[in-house]
Amino acid sequence: MGDARLWGGQIRVRADGPGNLDFGYNQVIRGQLVGNEIIVNAADLDNAFADQVAWHTFFTLNWQLSPDDGRSWIAPALASQSQNEICVTLGAPPAGQPMYHTVVWMGSRNGAGSTTQQELIDGVWAVFETTGVVNRASQPLHYYGNWTTTSANVEALLRTRDGMCGSWANFFLHILRAQGITTARLRFVIPKYTNVEGFLVKNWEFPGIKNFPATYQMGAVRYARLQGGQVVQGPVDYLSYGWFNFPNDGDTMQPNFNAGELLMDASKGAGEFLWQGTAWVTDADGIHGQNADNPYSMFRDHVLVTFNDVLYDPSYGKLYDGADALDKFETNAIAGYVRERAVNEMSAGEYGAPIDLNHNGTTNEDVEVRVFLFRTNGPGNDVI
Repeated sequence: MGDARLWGGQIRVRADGPGNLDFGYNQVIRGQLVGNEIIVNAADLDNAFADQVAWHTFFTLNWQLSPDDGRSWIAPALASQSQNEICVTLGAPPAGQPMYHTVVWMGSRNGAGSTTQQELIDGVWAVFETTGVVNRASQPLHYYGNWTTTSANVEALLRTRDGMCGSWANFFLHILRAQGITTARLRFVIPKYTNVEGFLVKNWEFPGIKNFPATYQMGAVRYARLQGGQVVQGPVDYLSYGWFNFPNDGDTMQPNFNAGELLMDASKGAGEFLWQGTAWVTDADGIHGQNADNPYSMFRDHVLVTFNDVLYDPSYGKLYDGADALDKFETNAIAGYVRERAVNEMSAGEYGAPIDLNHNGTTNEDVEVRVFLFRTNGPGNDVI
């Protein structure tokens, strides 16, 4: 630019961009000279972007300056061209929406060309369906890539590149909100016997021979979800379980967090389910998660996203639609249900063949043994 002292304090600025996306040709834009820098306050392009979602990898502007209020223009000897990534969104994000780079890029890149909300969602969802989601730096984002992950929100997912279902559901939701889609909602799914049971995400193997007496029934309070989403308590049902496993020390489905216990701590630390003695019900390769072939799969709840009567499961890249969307989720995703309980070995043995719950070689002892009880996912909706 030469000696900045030869220029006045106010300098006109313009830039030639792609197509008609210019800056300062149809309007007067002035910059303030500060040292050897020209500062331009926020200003609009001369023409608006097309009314559709877009992603410009390199949005190039060729800059010119006028020291005499537009009578003559010169290109700076240095820094005459700028290139920036620009994401054009479908609509304005709600106030306070975090605009993480990866979040905005995911929507504008994969929804490019969209003019409606559903077009945008379909474009973004096509990437989630691959179960190979990456961040803006092309680094894979994992769903339980490490079973010990505690990342439960978008910031943690992007920072650690690993997360639980809540972080993945919120990630998808944030992508939509950054595009101005504000009617999508989180949908929490729990077993209808949520006070005592968890569910097993496919696949799990249940042997044909059962090792726990089906006639030994146990009560469980049934819960229901009202139209507005409120969960209410119902009657007590009596459930039968066909199999038991003797859990490893340090594993529990009902941790006392105040005492420092964690959900299935030993198994998560090992990256596989641990059992004492012979394990009758076992985890097997099943539904792939995001960049994870066989993610952790024993839960007390799961988080989905709902929009226009469609349930989206970002963690696994699956969607379920129609009035029976929740039934489809249960049928396609849930292998069975698990319950942790102390059972008297002698009492259980009275309902069938002699039983050795603690695998000590003696059956039908008068001892309380903490076991995990299993039942397969049968007909009827057992999630709410």
